[in-house]
Amino acid sequence: MEITETKNESLKRAYKIIVPTADIESRMASRLGEIARTARMPGFRPGKVPVHLLRKTHGNAVMGEVLEQTVSESSQSAISENDLRPVTQPKIEIDKFEDGEDLEYTMELEIFPEITLADFSSLKLERLKVSANKEKIDATIQQIAASQKESIPLEVKRNIEEGDVVVIDFLGRVNGEEFEGGKAEGYSLEIGSGSFIPGFEEQITGHGLDEAFEINVTFPEDYKEEFAG
Repeated sequence: MEITETKNESLKRAYKIIVPTADIESRMASRLGEIARTARMPGFRPGKVPVHLLRKTHGNAVMGEVLEQTVSESSQSAISENDLRPVTQPKIEIDKFEDGEDLEYTMELEIFPEITLADFSSLKLERLKVSANKEKIDATIQQIAASQKESIPLEVKRNIEEGDVVVIDFLGRVNGEEFEGGKAEGYSLEIGSGSFIPGFEEQITGHGLDEAFEINVTFPEDYKEEFAG
């Protein structure tokens, strides 16, 4: 087999590969011999069909098998001999393949770049230390603890107290008109958490469960301009 490099540009490579006709014929004869061992043909006992007759009936199919096998094996040999690491499957183009002549084809491929590892032995690393503020640590712990609190349903009905978690439906109006974001159903609210504007949670305290009532509040000056005051 003859392998000639025809392109060497950056990461692109191309090779001209020639496989002698003797190699092709040897592969053909071997494959036809395998078929002959089990072939059946009128006038001949099983396994006794002459190879030259099988070449006439099976020649094209066997030639296709031999071509595929030869290209696969020879291209892999070319890759190994040249220490190539292809990025993808090589592109194969048959230049010449005729009965009784050498097989000639072109293989094109792109290879992985050679990577040289840097010397990290001289690098110095600095271990950073974070000093935590005790007040911030305590505040964070309290926030985590608050988020993990478990609500337990009341066994005996009573009026709402600070610290209770209530599930409420509410509808807000400004000057008698509903406004965007002022309505919710099934909203969980912890009384005293300060989640709503001042005065809202305080006016829920003391009311009974399943009770409907009105709350009057004044929006802070830094709230939405259309609601402030």
